[in-house]
Amino acid sequence: MDERSNSFGYWLRRRRKALDLTQAALALKVCCSPAAIKKIEAEERRPSRALALRLAVHLHIAEPEQPAFLHAARTLGAGAALPVAGLPLDSGESGRPGSAAAMQPPPSPLVGRQVESERLLGWVAQLRDSQGRVVLIRGEPGIGKSRLMYEVACEARIRHLPVL
Repeated sequence: MDERSNSFGYWLRRRRKALDLTQAALALKVCCSPAAIKKIEAEERRPSRALALRLAVHLHIAEPEQPAFLHAARTLGAGAALPVAGLPLDSGESGRPGSAAAMQPPPSPLVGRQVESERLLGWVAQLRDSQGRVVLIRGEPGIGKSRLMYEVACEARIRHLPVL
């Protein structure tokens, strides 16, 4: 077995295929671009902690196994710690596809922005019934506008609100 077969990217590709997901389908589920999934699988990029948490949920990683999964996702060369052969799809009640635990999003690492997030979600919900099509977020550079909108877009998708 070559070194690449011990990588997190290799493991991710095997798990994604075992779940019968394309890169685009997995990207849609975890709120990232298909290019990001492609780069992670090619070992050109490591997922952020937030993305790794969403991957764990949508790849049906059981809660007791999530710390090892997060370590492997974030640490170069740690993919060997994950079992490649078999890649069980049913690893307990919390990991079964369709179970309540598997359908819940991971806890958001976004802290202190709940008021702004809910306000923005309200505005996004109103876009369905109005002629408006854009919500503009203004502010100083580096205060988290993009990060906030990313979380709002993910939450809007979960709530089936219009997001383009």
